[in-house]
Amino acid sequence: RRDRNALDLEHGQVVRYVLRHSKYDESEEIFISRILALEGERIAIRDGLVYVARPGSKINYDKDLVSEAYMDKDSADKTLQFPEILVPRGHVFVLNDNRRSVIGAKKLSLYHGDSRFFGPISAKLILGTINTD
Repeated sequence: RRDRNALDLEHGQVVRYVLRHSKYDESEEIFISRILALEGERIAIRDGLVYVARPGSKINYDKDLVSEAYMDKDSADKTLQFPEILVPRGHVFVLNDNRRSVIGAKKLSLYHGDSRFFGPISAKLILGTINTD
């Protein structure tokens, strides 16, 4: 694994990262998600919309809406809610572009592998970035 510094990462980057299934299970899985918040920032999701506030600020729901032009309108889940949290030092908050809840999926981790389910991830777990141009 590369030693990656959280300061090298940027909003909107798509990253590959690895997570262990549990502390009792040595198996790992690779995920691909987009960085929405960096260390020291606050993030929340209301009615499927993502809000991010700069370090030292609380979220202002009138002005901190994240523009996600890359999102397909059909992949958004307008019922999605996530409480405001502070992203810890050395971590990032990642979300999948397809945020719909998929019921009966053969492998849920393919659909639910992002920070909504396992929290902010350490930048050290990031294997690399993916060019989306």
